[in-house]
Amino acid sequence: MEMKNHDFADHEKIDDDKSVEESESTEEVNKDVARGNTNRIHKTISEEGKKIILDYMKDWIKRGRKPSNPFKMLAKKLKDSCDYDYNSKAICDYYWNVLDPHLDHSPYSQEEKNYICEWASKCQDGDKPWKDLQPKMEKKFGKFRSRNSIKNVWNSNKRRTDRLAKEVKRNEDKIEDVTEKMNQLAFPINEVGPFTKQEKLELRYLLNDEDENDKNVDMNL
Repeated sequence: MEMKNHDFADHEKIDDDKSVEESESTEEVNKDVARGNTNRIHKTISEEGKKIILDYMKDWIKRGRKPSNPFKMLAKKLKDSCDYDYNSKAICDYYWNVLDPHLDHSPYSQEEKNYICEWASKCQDGDKPWKDLQPKMEKKFGKFRSRNSIKNVWNSNKRRTDRLAKEVKRNEDKIEDVTEKMNQLAFPINEVGPFTKQEKLELRYLLNDEDENDKNVDMNL
């Protein structure tokens, strides 16, 4: 598939710059706080505010990505122009994951999801280098996806897999409980002699189909 013409240097420049890496990259801040701040921008920013960000970032690229930390200046411009009190970290995350015009926001195909999960499952536990997967995704599928959306695909699949594993474990525990009950009824621990009527009814209920139980529930044994 043909790869779209996207300059990864724009993003990588910010990732590699030490001053920005320490203060701007959302990978270095609490993920819940960063996500909350980004959502706040997405819900409250006006079209004028979006245009300010897009125009500034376009000029920033033309200037050779100078200054190295564009989002501090953007925070000031948004405050002066629109009275928005957004911090630079949130603006950084909002631009790269929502507003960047190169991003493809269309739904993920199943093939893309499988590719992400296969790649992530091969990584070591802990933080995964999502910035390495981003260009791989574009090269293979011709779509430039945000890092957050890529991570969301993996996290969603992981939660679903964990739920299924717990459900399987619960079902296995239920089977063990039924098996233990059947053994207790078949071989009473503290009783020698024939089964009582109640024990026979319980054993029959465990062994028979539901319809058979309905027919035999009042049967004299």
